[in-house]
Amino acid sequence: MGLLNNLELIAALNRDGVHFETLEVTDEVQGLQEIPANAKSALIQVESDVADKAIRYREDGGDPTSTVGMFVGNGGPFDLCTRKCLENFKVIQATAGTTQLNITYYK
Repeated sequence: MGLLNNLELIAALNRDGVHFETLEVTDEVQGLQEIPANAKSALIQVESDVADKAIRYREDGGDPTSTVGMFVGNGGPFDLCTRKCLENFKVIQATAGTTQLNITYYK
């Protein structure tokens, strides 16, 4: 297990899941759709049926573009660690094609 996987495991042991959401990522900027009132963080996984699909996101409230923002490829997990980051999160496709986010919210 790599360092990142160990950190994810430790984080998961210290939080309770409260909701699961899937979000289809398109070429239009969008935020999270179903943030529970008691959610304080989220673990997000990028999923696509094509290996080279990717997304870009920002958690400062600004709009990402296909070339600006944090780049995450297919299969890549990442955390949003605060309520403010959940509320400010915006995402867009970095590459054309269907991409889905699998999102677990934690309190």
